[in-house]
This record gives sequence, structure tokens and C-alpha cells, in this order.
Amino acid sequence: MALHLYPNISKCHDKLVYMDTTEHILELLDYLNDNRDGIVFMKGSDDEFLLTYFGIQIDPYQRNNYVLDRLKVLISSGIYNWWEAWFRKNKKRKLFPHYANWTGPNFDALERRDFFEKFEALGKIWALSCIMCIIVYAIEWIDHGVNLCKGLLAGWVYGIIYSYV
Repeated sequence: MALHLYPNISKCHDKLVYMDTTEHILELLDYLNDNRDGIVFMKGSDDEFLLTYFGIQIDPYQRNNYVLDRLKVLISSGIYNWWEAWFRKNKKRKLFPHYANWTGPNFDALERRDFFEKFEALGKIWALSCIMCIIVYAIEWIDHGVNLCKGLLAGWVYGIIYSYV
């Protein structure tokens, strides 16, 4: 099945949806995104998609409903959650990566930065911050100078106009 999933999903150029539980989707994303075609698969973000659940309907108004009573006991006591967690831990589902003998994504080794390069990057950030501060200070100083000149010019013009009146 793993051999058929990727070719069928990746050949469509439109949007295509594969629906499964959230845990399975998260496990499959690494497997599907590890491809040479450059196709990126993402988890959907619409949590309100298909909120209809299917299951056995149990009428809670019947008298002596044995199934409902047992389900209430299992769910309220936590036994159901305990068994579900136990099975999830011990009986892991074997998904596509398992059957395709996938060993994980192949990443090239990252270059380690030496000690000096870390300080060099920090120095560049500090220098850019200082330059930005100087530019902002210069703009404020020029703006203050222009406003001061406007005030002096307005006072000078006011003095000239009223001195002749």
C-alpha cells in the first residue's frame, strides 16, 4: 500500500486530501515529504471538517440498559482510557514507513560553527542595531531642527509684519 500512496497523491496538481487520525498523519508527513520531487505535504488546519461521528446509538432512556451501564462504568472509571493507552503503547500500528523499509529522511551533516563565528554574528547584529539607532537619532534631530527653524521663521515674519503696522 505504501508503494501506491505517494504516486497517487503526488500526481495530482490540484489539492488532494488523505484523511486519517491526527497521530497517523503526523507519522506519515515525514515519510511523504522525504521525496526527490520537491512536493510538500501538510497537515490540514481545519478542525471542524467532518465533525459527524458514526457509531452505535444507545438510547439512554431505556430501563435496565446493560450496555449503557457497562459503558458508563468503563468510561467514568478510566479503565477504557487505560486500555486504550496501553494498546497504543504496546501495539503500535505499522504504517507506510514500516512496510516501505523507510529509515528516515536523509540530511546532510550540518557544518558546526566555530566559537569565533558566533561572536562575529553577534557583533554584526550589534553593529546593525547601532546603525539603526544612529539613523533614527539623525532623523529626530533633523525633524527637531526643522521645527525649530519653522518657529524662528514664523516669529521673524510675525515681527516684521507687526513692526510695520
